[in-house]
This record gives sequence, C-alpha cells and structure tokens, in this order.
Amino acid sequence: PELPDLLFTWGVALYRSGRVLEAKEKISAALAQDPDRLDINLALAQVHTSLGELDQAIAIHERVLVSAKSLRPRQPT
Repeated sequence: PELPDLLFTWGVALYRSGRVLEAKEKISAALAQDPDRLDINLALAQVHTSLGELDQAIAIHERVLVSAKSLRPRQPT
C-alpha cells in the first residue's frame, strides 16, 4: 500500500480508539501527501469536529464542496 493509505488507516484506528490528537497528526500527514482524496479530507473534518475545531472542519467541508469534481475516492489496490 501507498504511504497515504497507511497513514490514513493508522489515523482512523487511532480515532476509533479515542486517541483523537494522534489521529489528527496521522490523517493530516496522509492529506499532505494526497490532498485530493475525498475520504482523507472528510476524516480530517470529522477529527476537527471531535476536537471542537469547527472552523477547520467547516473549511474542509467547503473545500470539498468547491472541489467536488476534482476530489476522488480511494482507488482500490
């Protein structure tokens, strides 16, 4: 698997185990490597929401809406 996939999966696992700040770090790193991935963008928005960082979550959702045609789902490997 690609590095963004590993970082994303690790981040989601951390989030699900309640380690939200660590999840934010991993998911942010995945997004930095693959900024056009819809699933990574939405996961990071969810993390921001969980942390009460609503401005950041809204900004991601707005970017997703504006860029909807260019964002893509994860491609199966």
